[in-house]
Amino acid sequence: MKPSKNNQQNSISFQQSTIFSGPIPHPEILSQYEKISPGFANRIIAMAEKEQDERIKLNNKIVEYQHIQEINDQKIIRNGYYFSLIAILLIVSLCTYGFYMGFATQTATIASSVIVALAAIFIGKNKWQDTKKAAK
Repeated sequence: MKPSKNNQQNSISFQQSTIFSGPIPHPEILSQYEKISPGFANRIIAMAEKEQDERIKLNNKIVEYQHIQEINDQKIIRNGYYFSLIAILLIVSLCTYGFYMGFATQTATIASSVIVALAAIFIGKNKWQDTKKAAK
């Protein structure tokens, strides 16, 4: 190093760091564990393998639960469609009977109210599905 104008010397320092991440220690550290207690490295590796197996089992259960939940959601939606169809057919039948009996104004009012209500339900359902998809 060359001295500076103020007769001071500059110094350069070097620092090295090593980072190792994972369930199993760095091989050098693992070998030191083995030196301290023979068989200890194998126990650490076995522990990491057991932990990995447990995580895989847990992830499989989560995926299975999500699949079952999706199937149940589909069943609920399908049943909702069936009941909606039955309700619509019943209302159409009652409106037809009302027209037949001579209550045209009242029947038209009921029919238009039902149509507006059904439209509101379907619009609300679509918004609910959009928010559910956004949450995923």
